[in-house]
Amino acid sequence: MTRDNQMIPNTTYYDPYNPVARTTFYGFSNEGHFKIGVDSLWLDATEPEGLIQMNNTVYLGSGNQYANPYSLMTSEGISDGLRKDYPNAQGRRVFTLTRSSFLGQQRTGATLWSGDTSSSWDTLRRQIAASVNYQTTGIPYWSQDIGGFSRPPGQYTSQDYHEMLTRWFQFGVFTPIFRIHGSADTELWNYGQAMPWVINSAINLRYRLIPYIYSGFHLVETQHYTMQRHLSFDFWDSDAEHIKDISDQFMFGDRLLSAPVYSPGLTVTRPVWLPSNVVWTDFFSGEQLQGGRWHNATVSIEETPLFVRCGVLVLGPVVQHVEEASDPLEVRIYDVEGCASNTFTLFEDDGVSVTGGPSHQFSEITFTFDPANRSLIVSKRHGSFPGMLLQRTINVVVVRNHTGTGINPSTPDQSAVYSGEQLVIPNL
Repeated sequence: MTRDNQMIPNTTYYDPYNPVARTTFYGFSNEGHFKIGVDSLWLDATEPEGLIQMNNTVYLGSGNQYANPYSLMTSEGISDGLRKDYPNAQGRRVFTLTRSSFLGQQRTGATLWSGDTSSSWDTLRRQIAASVNYQTTGIPYWSQDIGGFSRPPGQYTSQDYHEMLTRWFQFGVFTPIFRIHGSADTELWNYGQAMPWVINSAINLRYRLIPYIYSGFHLVETQHYTMQRHLSFDFWDSDAEHIKDISDQFMFGDRLLSAPVYSPGLTVTRPVWLPSNVVWTDFFSGEQLQGGRWHNATVSIEETPLFVRCGVLVLGPVVQHVEEASDPLEVRIYDVEGCASNTFTLFEDDGVSVTGGPSHQFSEITFTFDPANRSLIVSKRHGSFPGMLLQRTINVVVVRNHTGTGINPSTPDQSAVYSGEQLVIPNL
């Protein structure tokens, strides 16, 4: 690359603004990784490290003028190559983890993670704000090093760090990409006997939410949606003055409001603004709360402030990985008089095929709660895909105080077997 003038002058970094250099860089990655079956790359230091393009010259001209799109050009070179060379393999759904981002980078299948953060309560607070602010740009995929990258020396025995790591996991449940990383061993068994069980409750919640999250990602793909949403996205007309400066709570999809804890204590109380014109339900207690006011949420270390908008929430079973069958489904009905949205559409596909094109095969099932007849209507399944689950059990529970609440599967009010045709589940 040096011989062919594909480097930024007087540096060891290639010039991604040069299309030939991008092709060369992809070629090296292809030979070293993709040809032997590697699915994705972790593209670190895509600022690049040291901002060596500043006060320098790049292919397009001034390095100062074109400093910020370095990561976009780099991830674009990888995605273009994969989609060209491996349209039926790694190029079907390109995924790259990258430390920097620029407008439009979502086109390249790149997910930003927020870099080598420190481990402190204040860092956790700032990560919540950063995640929400980033996605207000319209770029839908964000990630972080849960627990911080730079860990304290006593991380395995420190009670304060254990509390913080638990709260960080609880926040991570409601971000687009859920992952842990750090400068030392991060496997949970390093932290003793008690703490992994508390953190596992957060992990189990994330996996139970997969039907809800994956259906939301379909909206990201087809409707330019973001799963993690500043409150102004959904409540500006009614609550602008209250929500415009809130940076520590957010919507996750259209149904869940998350207000993570970022202060120490085995039991913590924090204020949460519940937007107007909605009756909210506490996910863990089933208590209904009127919107348009502040609410003091008190939670133990095993819970996080989480509130559900009225309507239908579809949860999967507790699983170890996403390839396990999503059966049975638990349908929780948050029954509020005058609810404006009593439906939810479940989207499913094979998880690997190219999305959005005419050959993309998928299915959709709509769940509608009919409050007048106290029944749940499960629509006929529309569409199909290879490997689709043809039959599954649907467990339905109407949420009320301490019934149909929390992370664990609930005792259903009614159960039925669904085989793809319209199904009405009565007596709710």
